[in-house]
Amino acid sequence: MRLFIVSDTHDCHERELALISREAWRRHCECIIHCGDLSNAHFGHRALGYLPLYVIRTRINEDISNDVIKNLPANWHVLDDNDQQVLILNGLRIYVNHYLGIDVLKSNLGTPTTEAEILDIIERYRLRHGDEAATVLKHEILGDFSATGKRTKVMPFELVDRIREKFGTVRYALFGHSHHQFYHVNRKMALINPGAFDVDMNGIPKRSFATIDTKTWDIVFSKVLTA
Repeated sequence: MRLFIVSDTHDCHERELALISREAWRRHCECIIHCGDLSNAHFGHRALGYLPLYVIRTRINEDISNDVIKNLPANWHVLDDNDQQVLILNGLRIYVNHYLGIDVLKSNLGTPTTEAEILDIIERYRLRHGDEAATVLKHEILGDFSATGKRTKVMPFELVDRIREKFGTVRYALFGHSHHQFYHVNRKMALINPGAFDVDMNGIPKRSFATIDTKTWDIVFSKVLTA
């Protein structure tokens, strides 16, 4: 089974959304997993095509009406981001948690991201999304640092152990939020952030995604270079 993994489309224009479905078909993927943070207006959007689509509803979608969810096309499957979301496809167990990106952002293969780098990320986020959103992000990332003066070191292999302890055998843990592609594998489980499809700080589309072949275990990170 081939999976197309995408995240953080936010307010992408519909022509950008169409690139997602186009690339999924081109790469012979059988379904799309959206790790969260898409505009309410994009739920059920025809530009995302007709492949089975599993999408995490994050807190930016809290005000979307139940009627919208109930009347989505049949290929749409909405999952709540509740830290307990395990998707089972063809017997394969996949953990999907959009905000796991916060924990991974605190470390880079065991080496914690410096506070200066994190503050730079928060500032760029503020310019894009405003002061209130940036304050929330800062609290999520640096909350333990501001409270104790010492930031907790979160290692990727610790996250693997934590997920396995809660959910047992999981082959992939998929997440987003940080807008950065990330990959780490340990104990036959892969942590994967496909990156963002949204635009960068200069308004240029990132168009990042990942594909997974569950038969060969190949994981490919890529981006759409031309529309």
